[in-house]
Amino acid sequence: MPKRNVIRRNDYHDSFELMMASVQLQDDPGIVQVIFMMGTGSNKQFLRDLGLLSADGESATPNDLIVAIEADSADTLDRIERDLESLLGGRAAADAGSEAPRTLETALRQLPGANLCLISVPGRYGSAEARRALRAGLHVLLFSDNVPLDQERALKELARSRGLLCMGPDCGVVNLNGVALALASVVRRGPIGIAGASGSGIQQVAVLVERWGLGVSQAIGVGGRDMHDAVGGLGLEAALAALEADPETRVIVVVSRAPGAATLPRILGRIKGCGKPVVACLSGIDPVAIRSVGAYAPRDLEEAAAQAVALAPGKEPGALQVVAPYAVPGELLTRETRGLQPAQRFIRGLFCGGTFLDEALHILTPMLGPIRSNASPIPELALAGRAASRGHTLVDFGAEEFTLSRPHPVIDPQPRRERLLQEADDPEVAVLLLDFILGPAVHPDPAGAVVDAIIQAKHRAADGGRYLSVVASVCGTEGDPQRLSVQEDTLRRAGVVVLPSNAQAVRLAAQIAQRAVDGRSPTLDSTIGIGAPVRALAVPEPVRSQASASVVELFTQELRIVNVGLTLFAEALQRQSVKTVSVDWRPPAGGDPELVSLLEKLGGI
Repeated sequence: MPKRNVIRRNDYHDSFELMMASVQLQDDPGIVQVIFMMGTGSNKQFLRDLGLLSADGESATPNDLIVAIEADSADTLDRIERDLESLLGGRAAADAGSEAPRTLETALRQLPGANLCLISVPGRYGSAEARRALRAGLHVLLFSDNVPLDQERALKELARSRGLLCMGPDCGVVNLNGVALALASVVRRGPIGIAGASGSGIQQVAVLVERWGLGVSQAIGVGGRDMHDAVGGLGLEAALAALEADPETRVIVVVSRAPGAATLPRILGRIKGCGKPVVACLSGIDPVAIRSVGAYAPRDLEEAAAQAVALAPGKEPGALQVVAPYAVPGELLTRETRGLQPAQRFIRGLFCGGTFLDEALHILTPMLGPIRSNASPIPELALAGRAASRGHTLVDFGAEEFTLSRPHPVIDPQPRRERLLQEADDPEVAVLLLDFILGPAVHPDPAGAVVDAIIQAKHRAADGGRYLSVVASVCGTEGDPQRLSVQEDTLRRAGVVVLPSNAQAVRLAAQIAQRAVDGRSPTLDSTIGIGAPVRALAVPEPVRSQASASVVELFTQELRIVNVGLTLFAEALQRQSVKTVSVDWRPPAGGDPELVSLLEKLGGI
């Protein structure tokens, strides 16, 4: 099949724009494959490995767009190349007409009173853009990942010195003043504040709080690595101080994956010194240690939301009966297991949310034994990169090996679709476990984008004489553009068992897998889950800290946001009627690595 690289010089596009361009060409019958990528070193290596990089492509720079095409004929290649101008040329025309600012300084002149900068440029450049925004007096939400830990700490120390919030890097979920930022869901305002080093964990608590009749004051994500000892929980400390000072917040929920050994006592001391009730959902930490500082220790994210809803009006958590029983109706379990063959024993979890995967690990391991994962903390169980699954396996598609140079899986479902079909063809798989995440800036139809692959997977299994169980949860609200009820109905019509939380979905998957092995339904230990005893420590002294006047003031202001990076985020903000200006960002120094490094050393970026 003939192949061609079309190079568009100095035509920078973000990963979402390139994904959308690719989607528009997917149904063309003459195309074998087409890939849109900026000419970075890693992208060129990716194309080289696929045998799709030509000599023209080798000459591309990070500011140049490579369109790699394989088609059925040279005529099709010529036609696609002609169509690229109408497919991609619209941006240049729009930019020329709107005079989009090229720098943060110009953007601030266009948007007087801006108070937040949302940054989603490639990780190599993220810290420089965040530093520039903090020095300009803006609070920062840094979505970019792959930012070195020492730079993350330096950014948070800079933010603290200036009385500003630095949320991230690798921060995907924030709700401020009723606005859903980055990948967050739309939730109503209410008395519960959330601080977390976990995007999907924050989102799960927020949507369940809304489902049970309350709302969120502020949800402050700080990035998935904030609780690493190299960063020291600086972002979470600032978020806790902010929520404690916020008069609209009555209860605080803290959500984090496993904190570092040196960071944990500091955060527990800060929780102990907090003047408001705290529900602390800290992965892998002895619940006795959490209770010893006066906090509530839920077993999972669902229970964290339930406890917060009970505490908000002053009740004890035990007085609130909102969590559905974990026992699964016998007829459902029978339906999902009676067609399984003896060889079908394993769960394959394909997750968009890293904390959903982490929660699944903590629930499943005591019940099923070792679980392989690309997020496993146990080296011998760690799944390297995109390696094939073996036994019980959970894959985080939001991990860096999947998001480097392409959108997050909640935006681009294609990698998970492909893996879903691959897992379904394994005759040892009994259950596929999935999560779906909604919001203004994610895929417009997450369930619809995957449901045909689910149906195909079930048909393939049936053709092989097997039944394939698919279990899922949907994290979202009726206020999200995709609507929770619509997404759940789409999945149910395809034969998916949909449960109201990730924890319940994981427990059902475990029951199906166990019944497949021993023919009986297990009795679930109510202590299993996040918060299972792993690490104990001495009770720390209480620590008090104060939020800056700038942070407290932010909660009373109308958000005015400068967007640096993904156009998708700016469009989502505009749909929420948030005043937004987008910087027409391009890699500095033409993206040349040596020149960029030199500029960094000289303080030029």
